[in-house]
Amino acid sequence: MKVKIRNIAQRILEEEQCEDYTHFVYLLAEARAVNALAFWEIDYDDTRDTVEVSDAFDYNDAIETVNLYLSYQEGDIATYSDKAKAYDQATKSSRGADDGTFDYAGTYVISILCILQKLAKN
Repeated sequence: MKVKIRNIAQRILEEEQCEDYTHFVYLLAEARAVNALAFWEIDYDDTRDTVEVSDAFDYNDAIETVNLYLSYQEGDIATYSDKAKAYDQATKSSRGADDGTFDYAGTYVISILCILQKLAKN
């Protein structure tokens, strides 16, 4: 699925606590900076204003993995899966401080995945 970002309905963005197009672009840029998009093989092309995801992409698995990663970051070691560990390792070197851990590689990515999942269902 390839999506022109400006064509995403405002309603879908707002349902995922994303203010508008500009805010979504910000989330994408920050997630890309910490290698989160690369890990999920999500192609964000800021020059063409598009996001591309494989049609076979498993949104539920990705969202669950990022949630497990966040649980681990909060100290719940029992929920850490191999995939969450791989995600942690893939983003670790570029995350930086706590904001990079919880926002850029965590909550921002969940918002992006939820928006893309809604678009894939439409």
